Amino acid sequence: MGQFVLIALATFASEDLTCIATGALIAAGKIGFVYGALACVAGIFFGDLLLYFSGRMIGLPIRRFVSEQKLDQASRWLSDRGAGVVMLSRFTPGLRLPTYVAAGLLKTRFWTFASYFLLAAVIWTPVLVGAAALLGKSLPRLLFFGPALLLVGVPFRNWRVRRRTLGWIRGARCAGSSGRLGSPISRLFSTCCISG
Repeated sequence: MGQFVLIALATFASEDLTCIATGALIAAGKIGFVYGALACVAGIFFGDLLLYFSGRMIGLPIRRFVSEQKLDQASRWLSDRGAGVVMLSRFTPGLRLPTYVAAGLLKTRFWTFASYFLLAAVIWTPVLVGAAALLGKSLPRLLFFGPALLLVGVPFRNWRVRRRTLGWIRGARCAGSSGRLGSPISRLFSTCCISG
């Protein structure tokens, strides 16, 4: 129970880092997936509710500077598009805080938005925790193959670079067979061209 509470409280500091760290704990076999994902969902959901209520609190002084008509118009817009806006803000970094505070500031329906917050957290959190757990299990292999793939893949990132590189290698092979051994690639392929 203590780990559950610690994970949930850690989401108040950083939701994504806590989900990644929880995935690492799952990969190491310290906790189960359901237990870790539920702890993250609980912490994220309660954090979202705190943002909503902070919007309600700071809304009182701000309402003096904005006309009631503008606030009603913004509140209707957010209420009409609430589920989509909450989902978009959950999956887009940097949009959660302003969206959830605005939902509280505009006095949108609490239970409706609380259900949107919960749905978004239930969809997003297991995906992030699970991805971190899978990555944590395959990390030893990635430590070897990751840099190798990067070294091989970067020069071939687009067709033009790939064509130039392959043309250079082919040209080097032909130059190697004619006796000009200028580049390292031509020296490498000279034996196969001369002997072939």
